[in-house]
Amino acid sequence: MAQSPSLTRLLKVLRYRLDVIFSMGLPAQLALLAVTAGSAATIGGVLFSLFLSDPDNADAEGLPRGLDGGILDGLWWAARRVLDPGATENDYAAAWQLLLLSLCLTLVGMALFGTLIALVSTHVGQHLRVLEQGTGPVMEEEHVLVLGHGRRARAVIRRVLEAGLRKVVVLADGDPQDIRTALAETIPKKDLRRVVIRRGRPSLPSDLERVNVAHASRVVVMAVDRSETDPVANDIEVIKTLAALSAVDWPDNRRPPMAAEVVDVDDLEVAKVAGNYQVPVLTTGDVISKLMVQCARQPGLSQVFSNVFGSREVTLRLVAEPTLANRPMAEAMRSYADSIPLGVCDVLELDDREVLIPDINPPDDRLIEPQERVILLGPPKAAPIGPLRPTPTLTLPDVPEEGPRTARTIVILGWNKNIPAILSNFDEHMQDGGETGGSVTVIGNLPPESMAELIATDLPKAPQNLELTFLNRPWLRRRHLVDLVADADTVVLLSDQSGGIEDPDARVIMGLILLDSLAAAGQTHPDLHVVAEMVDASNARLMERRVGGTLRPELIVSPDVVSLLLIRIAENNILRVIVTEFLSAKGQEIYLKPAKAYVHPGETVDFSDLMDRARARSEIALGLALYRENAPPEILINPPREGLYTLTETDRVIVVALDIKWRSG
Repeated sequence: MAQSPSLTRLLKVLRYRLDVIFSMGLPAQLALLAVTAGSAATIGGVLFSLFLSDPDNADAEGLPRGLDGGILDGLWWAARRVLDPGATENDYAAAWQLLLLSLCLTLVGMALFGTLIALVSTHVGQHLRVLEQGTGPVMEEEHVLVLGHGRRARAVIRRVLEAGLRKVVVLADGDPQDIRTALAETIPKKDLRRVVIRRGRPSLPSDLERVNVAHASRVVVMAVDRSETDPVANDIEVIKTLAALSAVDWPDNRRPPMAAEVVDVDDLEVAKVAGNYQVPVLTTGDVISKLMVQCARQPGLSQVFSNVFGSREVTLRLVAEPTLANRPMAEAMRSYADSIPLGVCDVLELDDREVLIPDINPPDDRLIEPQERVILLGPPKAAPIGPLRPTPTLTLPDVPEEGPRTARTIVILGWNKNIPAILSNFDEHMQDGGETGGSVTVIGNLPPESMAELIATDLPKAPQNLELTFLNRPWLRRRHLVDLVADADTVVLLSDQSGGIEDPDARVIMGLILLDSLAAAGQTHPDLHVVAEMVDASNARLMERRVGGTLRPELIVSPDVVSLLLIRIAENNILRVIVTEFLSAKGQEIYLKPAKAYVHPGETVDFSDLMDRARARSEIALGLALYRENAPPEILINPPREGLYTLTETDRVIVVALDIKWRSG
């Protein structure tokens, strides 16, 4: 039988209204169920009050009559049948009309209860999918926000957790479960509970708002390695994210400390502009390249670098000292009981940025301007400025000046995007040294002409002091490696990206084992020094245990170095300026100089004496490197002043100096 048009329209309207209500979410759906249950109970209660007076129901003892014998008892009876199917057994001996009504209300109640279970289950499933997809909001405050994900970002997260900070929130355009699985490889499960992962694009303001960027305690922006051939592709998201952060409406103008990384040095200025010059930006490839070259010249420098910039026991800070205004730097050097003045810094407050102008290791007679701040290396809770130490009377040993080891014949094994910067830095360090330069042989898995073309394209200028050779050789074969490194005084092993293998450390590990074997057999240069880049800290720890008897390589875990600097720079922008100075071939540098230049044989001194003796040489003593047989060096940065040391010929004094004689080449 065909339905009437009016009935058809009514059913369509009801279906539409139900669709609207169900689309409004769980609260509206539960409200509809409650209204339906209430309506059923009301109708059932009214019918009950009509049927109750039937003589056939007089003997039914389970029917309620205690309230008013009418509508109130009916509502109670009907509500119980809707909510509790088991209540139907109380209707035994009632008239058939009430039994039928009771059965109908029970069926309605069961249908509503089943619908309720389905709605809740669906809602929980949707919520779990939201958690899996990482699309929910973040209600944390004072959290560390990491924007972007990759190997270096994982190192940042690990260091933040090790520092004991409360929560880390990660916003990245990737599967949260994949990110969590990758983090679980290096982070303990108990620490991983403090990591919240959200999926999204850090350059979108809506996604930044979703992770509560306005109430973060620190923000670190990470580059993502999307392309090995196009560096701009790796940095574009960082630049867009910095632009988005500069547009955030910070509560009470309280912008949290930030730091960002870019891969390509050519993108550095664009990134600074995108962040309105308010976000310190680190060029990670440039930093790693400079550190590797410095370590090739100064064995042990990587550990010193980590202790100076990564230790929580010492920190760099700017301190305003009115009492030192218009006083010479020599007085500042003798005024602190537990900190080391590295120099002074002028802070220019411009309309759109803050500019730091440091003067590291200035002369003793340089006067400190009233607006300048003192750069101090010391404990986080350092003692305030104290009385001047007496001016010492010094007699330095009369020994000839020794420079750092000279890297003249360099072999680079492997290929990655940092090769041009490494070559440029080697070339720059060999300038103005009075020597004729050196040779660098690069051995990779690319055709020699391709490597030469890439170098010619990426180097800002052709090397003036290096003779370059490019080879494609199977250097992981012992018979080939022994010929390739026979005359080399320096070997640089790079985390290799030229062979397409999944683990870029694989060749480095094999190369280190082979080089250690060759060194033990006397088949290498007697003064061979090896610097190796790795991307996985666990691989570095493995090699520290496996290799080190004869070879003692310098292992640099590039993601760890980057993460260390980004976290510390986010806390204190002066670190970026000082790192740039220390790693520059033209600026002040960190040196490990022989102890015999400062102490006489058998002489016992405290660290205050060493500071004064270094100052007499226009240097700043930072600490000591104590070498013992068959053991890694013990690095002491800013040791207690009262500690006494009897230094041997193998020990080193760690100093900041500007010394042309100490430059290789």
